[in-house]
Amino acid sequence: MRRNAVRTRSLASTLILVACAGQSLNVGNDPPGDDSVVPLSAGGSSGSASSTGGTGAVGGHTGGSGTGATAPLPEWPAQNGCASDPAYQDLVGTWQGQLEDFYLQRLKALTLVINGVSAKGMCGSLKWGDGEPPPPATDPAAPYPSPYIYDVMGVGGSPGYTPLDGFTYTVTQGAVRDRTVRLSIGTRELWQSWCELQTSYPYPEGSGCVPYSDSYSWGADPNGTCVIGNQNFTNFTCFACLSGLCACEENGCTAGGASGDFEIALTLSEDRKVLTGPADDRATGTHADGAAYYLEHMK
Repeated sequence: MRRNAVRTRSLASTLILVACAGQSLNVGNDPPGDDSVVPLSAGGSSGSASSTGGTGAVGGHTGGSGTGATAPLPEWPAQNGCASDPAYQDLVGTWQGQLEDFYLQRLKALTLVINGVSAKGMCGSLKWGDGEPPPPATDPAAPYPSPYIYDVMGVGGSPGYTPLDGFTYTVTQGAVRDRTVRLSIGTRELWQSWCELQTSYPYPEGSGCVPYSDSYSWGADPNGTCVIGNQNFTNFTCFACLSGLCACEENGCTAGGASGDFEIALTLSEDRKVLTGPADDRATGTHADGAAYYLEHMK
């Protein structure tokens, strides 16, 4: 009998101190596929940090939270209104199902809504799980979601490594060919309301949601005090802003990752009623052999 091998992913972030001599910051697991997530070294700058209260120097425009000097904020796509190819009209609608393990047991409920699809694009949404989404952020200093139910600072050092149960994500990109369906979501969309509360600070190039400084420190407690220059923030704010959770320009901030960082590959059944595909470790939060997506068209 084949056993489903499950290895729990370590939730401890690995932050390696960076010297200015051309080294880079390693934040544990690979960031979720978006160049704007490269912490503390955006644009080739080097800096250093510690997740346990160390200090470091920030050079250039650091934090991954800054955008180019004249770059506008990223625009999150709409969930409807995109062009749809009549040849793929049978994909439009609501698909309900689950993320399941090797033995076809549900790990997470899923609801995929496709409002338009063609070989060049897709619009819609994906609800991850069947829980209730957190209310929009109201406090720019408080860890979000609040209460701190989602351990952002502990998952590989990359905010939004795994989607949050109950949250509905926008389909950021997608396409279809024959019975092959591809789509992605941006996991940092969860923090859009929090990022929009942040103050934008000027950087030598671009902007960020914490001040530019040549020194900073933060600790592991999300509610603890982080010091950047002579200003105090919560550790969560420092971690979030310096790891690319938000994208900022002169007049404000929004969530980063609008191009999508969590990809899903699906295959349409011959009768065009079921979508299936393999799921990776980011979906399950663990290493689980045989995890997969299974969605049925609910016409």
